[in-house]
Amino acid sequence: MAAGGYGLIHGKPELLLTPWDYDGLGCGYSAATVDYPYLYFPSVDVGAVQSAASNPSSASVSDILKYGVCVKTCPLRTGDVDCKQASFMKSTKGQENYKACVWYPAGVVSATPARYETAPLGRFCAPAGKALEDEAVKLFKTQFNQYFGRFNIQSYVADVVSAREILAWTLLSGFFIGFVYMIFMRLFGGPLVYFSILGLILGTAYGGWMVYQSW
Repeated sequence: MAAGGYGLIHGKPELLLTPWDYDGLGCGYSAATVDYPYLYFPSVDVGAVQSAASNPSSASVSDILKYGVCVKTCPLRTGDVDCKQASFMKSTKGQENYKACVWYPAGVVSATPARYETAPLGRFCAPAGKALEDEAVKLFKTQFNQYFGRFNIQSYVADVVSAREILAWTLLSGFFIGFVYMIFMRLFGGPLVYFSILGLILGTAYGGWMVYQSW
């Protein structure tokens, strides 16, 4: 308990809430991403989503969720996407399919972006609203929930981080009270046992006497 309390006070439990982008940068954590606290997946690989749905595995899910970027706010279906561009967007192939953090499946020259509405789920941007009418996005949301939102882990961890001082003092208080109780039992354990036995005998005798009187 003492170690847990020390860790809550002096550690950084908020790291448990930090999502990581394609390049391994913690969204909202480092100096480079401090203004980009949310993780957004700009593209949905239909083939990878269907593969994960039919044959779920860590590898298949990784194929879906590895192309994440840190954003300032969770994007809607339209409007600007303010993100910290990841290396896959800056590559030669990436520049053909990504522009201003928006994915163009048929290439930027097609001028036809693929966007879906999102909403914050902890520190992630999860598909929401009319985006779920698209079957591929719906499957993506299912896989996303299975690994990130099913048990709302981020919400639980966020509560722990918010109440860490109270939890730390509770742990330390519990440790102190337990320590005092151990000392008390060490000093007065013998007499307490004898008094307990005596009380049991007297209580049984009194109960028997009351039953006898009632007859």
